Amino acid sequence: MGTPSIDKKHAMTPRRRAMKAENQRRRRAYIKKNGAGSLKGKDYDHTRKRFTSVKVNRGNGGKGTKPRRRTA
Repeated sequence: MGTPSIDKKHAMTPRRRAMKAENQRRRRAYIKKNGAGSLKGKDYDHTRKRFTSVKVNRGNGGKGTKPRRRTA
């Protein structure tokens, strides 16, 4: 295999690694408290600091995933 992909490099930045570790800690604690089925269809939202549905979390609250472009 060759060099790691751009996605892999981005996923392994210190900020992303910290977010992944936080997510893992929160998921384990949530499962311990509420049971394994309680997280079905949910992701940890680092902005809201709570678990939300995958649909809401990936959609960025209806704003989409890309910043609005300025028109010249």
